[in-house]
Amino acid sequence: KKLVKKDYKKLKKEANKEWSKKYKEYIYKLNKYSISNNISSFIVLIIYFVGINIITSGMTIGKKIMKLQIVSSKENNKPSFVNYLIRALILYNPIYYLAIVLGLFIFTTNIYYNWSYICSDIKNYLEIFIFMMIIVRKDNRGLHEILSNTKVISTNNKNNNKSNNDITIIKKEKTSKIRKSKKQKKIIIEEE
Repeated sequence: KKLVKKDYKKLKKEANKEWSKKYKEYIYKLNKYSISNNISSFIVLIIYFVGINIITSGMTIGKKIMKLQIVSSKENNKPSFVNYLIRALILYNPIYYLAIVLGLFIFTTNIYYNWSYICSDIKNYLEIFIFMMIIVRKDNRGLHEILSNTKVISTNNKNNNKSNNDITIIKKEKTSKIRKSKKQKKIIIEEE
């Protein structure tokens, strides 16, 4: 039997509606079965990116390998639990996993699908925003660092810094003066 174009469009619309309904049900069921995965992801993210940073003074395994450390952006201040927590909540977004789990208990199948879609979009846009801030800003700090009052430094530079009583010698070429700066406590040897 031949279908008229109008009947074909009607049939296609009904099929799409049925497929959409089934797809939303599958997403709902899939997330319902992965509640324990979402909860454990939240716990692991908090333990690793907050707990390990507290224990190791701002150096996770990756930062240790790359010789980096999270420090307070305020002078002579050590990051606190709250600083690490704010940083982790913004940068690694463990709230996303809790939002997905809570949505399962609060919303019906159709509303849950939209909820999970919105949560996923927020998570993705936040990551892009942080990445863009790091690229654009002169100090290369993202939203997570600004709100948590932290920054990442190289431990190579930290180890090379001298105390205030030490004198750093800098050698320059093409002049023959020796001068001492009281503020910087440096001796600059300039040669011709």
